[in-house]
Amino acid sequence: MDGVEATKAIRAGASGEHNKTIPIIAITAYAMDGDKKKFLAAGLSHYIAKPIDMTEIKEVFKNILKNRSKNQDLQKQKRIKDS
Repeated sequence: MDGVEATKAIRAGASGEHNKTIPIIAITAYAMDGDKKKFLAAGLSHYIAKPIDMTEIKEVFKNILKNRSKNQDLQKQKRIKDS
């Protein structure tokens, strides 16, 4: 199973419903035209081509954490509204 197959399985719920939306980052040597589009279309959250640029990795993680925080805030607001 490669990363694309694993991602498809995770997105389909094979690792549990609670994991279907976890961030998945492709760090790969596949850097040809169209590779990024292929990976993102398969359900990966982010794509980083090798050689790795630490600034790019930091930015990806920063965005993931920022979005995670936003999602948690929205869920909290929904729970308060529903109670």
